[in-house]
Amino acid sequence: MKKNKDDKEFTLEHQYQLYLSRMALVEDKMHPVQRLQLRQTFYGAVGQILILLKEDISQFEEDEAIEILQAMLNQVGDFFLADSKN
Repeated sequence: MKKNKDDKEFTLEHQYQLYLSRMALVEDKMHPVQRLQLRQTFYGAVGQILILLKEDISQFEEDEAIEILQAMLNQVGDFFLADSKN
């Protein structure tokens, strides 16, 4: 089934909730300042990535863009692997 651009999964709020779940975080158990700062950090990071996609990565041919995205995804994975060892 083809996805619709208006699907809930394409909202930042839905992605934020998925992030909380992946990180085993529960907003109701957070201090209000922590909750606000986490949300600001998430939206700021997502915004930066969207700008990168729109303004920079979109300038590359598809194969090169995929390589760039894969390298960045690998960096995220490496960060969490290293972080889990601490």
